[in-house]
Amino acid sequence: MVESMDLVEGPPGAVFGATQPSNGYVNYITKQPYFDCFRGDAWATIGMYDQYLWGAEVGGPIDHPSAGQSSTLGYRLSYLGMNNGSYYDSIFDQQENFYGAIGWHPNDRYHADLFADFGTYSYMLEDVLMNRPTESLIQDGLYYPGYPPLSQVGSPTPPPANTFLGTPVPVSPRQTIKYPGDLGRAITGMAQLVQSVQMSDDLQLVNNTLFWYADHLASEDEIFFQEAWKGCYEIDNRTELRERFTTPGFFGPMKHFLDVGVEWRYQYVLAYDSLEFTVPNQWSVFENPNLRNGAFSPYFQTLVGNPSAPGGGEWLVPGGPYPFYFEPLNGATGTNFTRYGKASPFWQQTIQLTDTLSLILGARLDLYLISAETPPGTPAVLFEQLNTTQALPLFNASPTWKPFPWMTTYFNFNWAQATDVGGGGGYSPTFTNQAFHLLNELEELGVKLSLARNRLFLSADVFHEDTYLFNYLEPANPAQINGFETTATYQPNQSFWIRANYLFMSGVENWSASPYGPPLVQTYSTAQADRLGLPLDNSGSFPPGSYALIGWPEETVSGMATYQLDNGLGATVGGLFLSDMYLGYEHQVRIPPEFVLNAQAFYARPRWEARLYLFNFTNEHYWLPNGFAFSRHFSPTRAFAQERKGRVDCEDVRRGKGLREWGWSKIFARFGLMRAL
Repeated sequence: MVESMDLVEGPPGAVFGATQPSNGYVNYITKQPYFDCFRGDAWATIGMYDQYLWGAEVGGPIDHPSAGQSSTLGYRLSYLGMNNGSYYDSIFDQQENFYGAIGWHPNDRYHADLFADFGTYSYMLEDVLMNRPTESLIQDGLYYPGYPPLSQVGSPTPPPANTFLGTPVPVSPRQTIKYPGDLGRAITGMAQLVQSVQMSDDLQLVNNTLFWYADHLASEDEIFFQEAWKGCYEIDNRTELRERFTTPGFFGPMKHFLDVGVEWRYQYVLAYDSLEFTVPNQWSVFENPNLRNGAFSPYFQTLVGNPSAPGGGEWLVPGGPYPFYFEPLNGATGTNFTRYGKASPFWQQTIQLTDTLSLILGARLDLYLISAETPPGTPAVLFEQLNTTQALPLFNASPTWKPFPWMTTYFNFNWAQATDVGGGGGYSPTFTNQAFHLLNELEELGVKLSLARNRLFLSADVFHEDTYLFNYLEPANPAQINGFETTATYQPNQSFWIRANYLFMSGVENWSASPYGPPLVQTYSTAQADRLGLPLDNSGSFPPGSYALIGWPEETVSGMATYQLDNGLGATVGGLFLSDMYLGYEHQVRIPPEFVLNAQAFYARPRWEARLYLFNFTNEHYWLPNGFAFSRHFSPTRAFAQERKGRVDCEDVRRGKGLREWGWSKIFARFGLMRAL
């Protein structure tokens, strides 16, 4: 359903507002109906490791207006199919998605557009791929084999690592510790109605109503993680009055653009999660994969039906699938049955003070009425309930000065409070008042230059952010992010385009006010555990204090160049460089600086195009931190995001889930046919 998207960096503004720990947002531009003529296209993509994607869409006017009149009814239908294998053993992704849009534009004053989407998904989760990170694994591809007896897996007194680990041996980066019975299943549905009334040339009323539904099951039994979100949905409505007007000012007339309105939301969440029992490093990639299920461990069985166990013990999810477990009291990101309403008046105004000076001001107040409790299936002795009303303010100000036609300077200030989060976007009944007032403050100073007759664009900014990091099973904790970023874009003609980016970020998370520091499943490296006879997983924590953020590069350099001939033949080359990354707060294991190069060749004509994609065409071996042996959870699309949204989102989860290596080349080919009548 997505035509394009805007990745908006930094804390959100007054119109959209903050929702739970957020440091930016993605604005999806959905496919719009066609009113001019009938058109359609079909495409297919095939690639190495069983990659298959295909799709088609059609659209056009529904009515047949008389000569000289434009159509008032238009539609667009789109379909996407996916049946992907993976470079990694056992990983797959199968999807089907159906999208439709219909628009009614009877005149220039009133427009109504209805969008609907339905998707089904079947996949194997990628969170956990390879475990037991060591310098030898990263540098030389050597992995510690061996695993403890099943009777000792997950035990509170695990055996010394040197009693079962063998001598490191070469390992294929394709191997994983996945359990074949893992599953990921989901159904999503969306409906959205957008109406706009042009009341006058300078006054517009816009109403946006959204319905979203999700039903989701996921299990990674090798670590042990199970999740069932059953029939979650939300209804959101935003009404905006947008007006342009002029008032007298000290330096002449001032132009204004005012966007004022109210948004309300109702959300229903029924989420079951099991997170407390973790065994991420105790399986070996060389063992029988059918044994890698934490529920097979006798120690796990002692937690089943035990209200004194962590998180309130393990209980069967009502209605299955069986065996599917949840913990009633596991806090952040965990189990909850939530129904909440939110009303949010907002005001945002752009004031053009002079020809060179402008100011954006915004304010919003999110009023929450929350009812959260432990869900059905929770034994009475563990029942908890939270009923609370919360008010969260937001304020932003941004002056902009343009001293020269080719130079713009700006300053951004954003101050907002956000909430912690439970499973499915709900709230845990164990949350305290502090969980609903997490600070997100940003100061940013930047400059933008337009040079060489608008062919060369340069931008740079420095920033400081105070925010909170979201943690699995733990309260959110404060963090500070400081950085500098710069971008250069050069397009001397229509055929050639080049862009380069540099980003420096330094982050510190503050655990000084906590009784303990950041927790890890393993507070030392696998090599040290073997050498000193320590447990492979000790589920420990560090002392209180401040710690540099781990598992992300302080420096990121990226770039892309495209050249296209007049006949439609062209090529694109892109690259990404990442500075070194430590994988634990003890700084024992480090990913060295690394880079990856991608390319594509294409031939585009008015009615068809063909593209050949080459990913990592120099076959570099590079690693992406993905958690459970380290402490944080990273997704590959977020861990190295170049926009500011990645600053906190890539560092937002306390329990990590493994390590992945991307050291391979991959080839995709895409062919498309387009038709317009």
